[in-house]
Amino acid sequence: MERLTDGNGQFTGYRATITRNNGASYDAEWTLADAERAGLLRNPQWRQYPEQMCLWRALGRAADMGASDVLAGAVASLNWAGEPAAQVEVIGAPPNPIPAPTPAPRLTLDDLDNEDDELAADDLARW
Repeated sequence: MERLTDGNGQFTGYRATITRNNGASYDAEWTLADAERAGLLRNPQWRQYPEQMCLWRALGRAADMGASDVLAGAVASLNWAGEPAAQVEVIGAPPNPIPAPTPAPRLTLDDLDNEDDELAADDLARW
């Protein structure tokens, strides 16, 4: 996260960067000017906590672009006041889904090859 300021050191917004293990990097910014254009600064929470709101909005946009697999289809950046949501590619199910495994058969004492019945009962209890 990078806190953005103007030439006078006044807060203007945040830039979030997500870097994947493969080296791909995704940047997103959210500024007070973006919030103003979206009409968000009329919201009491935005007036009271503008820096935190910009931080989370920037992080949400970066996550939408660079970590959609981690979000499992959830969209982190909200579409408020006409703000365009990040484009997410929808990938369908595989053509030949892998079938569910068949459950293992239940064991009984007769299934265990053991001379000692007490030991066999202990083995069965672990199953």
